[in-house]
Amino acid sequence: FSDDLENRVFEVVAAKCRGEDGEASMVQVVRDITQRKQEEQLLREEQKKYQRLVNDIGEKFVVFSQKPDIEEWTYASDGVNSVFGCAKEEITGGKLWTQAVDWLPESMDQAVFHLTRMREKKTDFIQHDMQFIHPDGSLRTVRISSHPVRNKTGRLTSIDGILEDTTEYEYITRK
Repeated sequence: FSDDLENRVFEVVAAKCRGEDGEASMVQVVRDITQRKQEEQLLREEQKKYQRLVNDIGEKFVVFSQKPDIEEWTYASDGVNSVFGCAKEEITGGKLWTQAVDWLPESMDQAVFHLTRMREKKTDFIQHDMQFIHPDGSLRTVRISSHPVRNKTGRLTSIDGILEDTTEYEYITRK
């Protein structure tokens, strides 16, 4: 053990047992878990930093995470309301994003094509535009950048990405 025990974290596991003579005794295993606790703290700090970034990214952006096998978002940042004109709960939590938004059919065809390519390991990054009818009746365009997330064995665990409402930019370039 280090001389600096004050800053160390230990895990103690104890078990009561009986010897052959029937006398009770206790076995204890002490494990130094200081490094694991430090890594957990670092991870928590990184997650807080990431969450601040997502929260401060702006109303024209939506950060999302999608189930790997179905068009269901498991996470969406607060920009959903300003981009899609609906509450986050209308587009996450068991609802399909393909049905929660009034997408143009050609945009849906393109999305299905790109998602299939990711699922089949044919690409590791996709960026494409999609259009939808906003609840206010206007035609809107979003640019979606997404990538597959795979575990150590290569199994697809999610599709994560960010989308930006680019409607205003398209209007400016068309003038």
